[in-house]
Amino acid sequence: MKRILVAVVVLCVATAYANADGYTYQRMYRPGERYAYRLTTDTFTNGKLSSESIAEARLQVVSKDGAPFDRVAFVSLKETNDPTGGEFRQLNALRVMPFDI
Repeated sequence: MKRILVAVVVLCVATAYANADGYTYQRMYRPGERYAYRLTTDTFTNGKLSSESIAEARLQVVSKDGAPFDRVAFVSLKETNDPTGGEFRQLNALRVMPFDI
C-alpha cells in the first residue's frame, strides 16, 4: 500500500512540475481565425547547398458539426536555383484545392 501511495505522490508532483509554467499547451480554435505558415526547406547535394524551397500556406479555422478544424490553402511555392524561375512549382501549388485538417 505504501508503494502505491508513493507512486501516486510522485506522479502528482511530476505532473505539477511539468505544468509549472502555467501554460496548458492546448490550441484554442476560434472560428474565423486566420493565420499563415512559411516553410523553408534546404536541399543539399554532395554536402553543398543546391537549392532552397519556400512554401507558403494560409489557414482559416472553420467549424463543421461543432468540431473546429483548419482549412489549408497553398498560396506560393518558390525554389532558388530553378532555371524556370519556379513557375511550374508555383502553378502546381496554386492548383491544390483547399483542404481540411
